[in-house]
Amino acid sequence: EKLAEAARESMGQVEAHNAAMQAELTRRSDELRALSAQLERLRKEHAELEQHAAAKLAKAEEAAAAQARAVEEASQAQATALDWRERAERAADQLTEARRRTQRLQERLETGGGGDSMLHE
Repeated sequence: EKLAEAARESMGQVEAHNAAMQAELTRRSDELRALSAQLERLRKEHAELEQHAAAKLAKAEEAAAAQARAVEEASQAQATALDWRERAERAADQLTEARRRTQRLQERLETGGGGDSMLHE
């Protein structure tokens, strides 16, 4: 009878141990499921962030290209403006020279001198 009681007691300990192990296994399984769900959420969030970053990068590259085009256009406009400025300065010089010649011719006409020499100017 002592042996039977010892066996029952041992069996109870084994069952208690098994129940404790089953509870621990269930707890760890639940923890693993929660971690898996969290990992999946993080993966989705990471993918969304990558897409967002890629879109931002594309916009930044687009803006940089537009800025580069604007700088090139401004540089060309500046070169054109300088060219027109040089032309305007030459035209102003030519106009000044033409006015001086006209004034000299006018003065000669008024003084009555220089007939043939006026034609050469």
